[in-house]
Amino acid sequence: MKKVFAQADQFISTNDCLDNIAGATGCEGSLKTVIVAGIDWALGFVGLIGIIAIIYAGFLYLTSGGDDAQAQTARKVILYTIIGIIIILMSYTIVSAILGAFSGDAAA
Repeated sequence: MKKVFAQADQFISTNDCLDNIAGATGCEGSLKTVIVAGIDWALGFVGLIGIIAIIYAGFLYLTSGGDDAQAQTARKVILYTIIGIIIILMSYTIVSAILGAFSGDAAA
């Protein structure tokens, strides 16, 4: 029986540059790509938290049962969540514009 070993040097050697390694993994290899991927991940995570907060506020509102304090708390949670999501989207737009300006692209 023949022993089989993983041959990583077939794919990545010490002579490869960052672009070749990144190309093998599916990335473009630029700093812009890494930043945009991180921002996209963070935006998705914050969006998930926002959806959970709105669902929680809806639950509070539905179970308030005439309690004005709980209904007011639910309205505040919904309002603050929407404001937070708007701020996140605005910051994403600003970062995309800055990255587009540095890379020379009109639309990042």
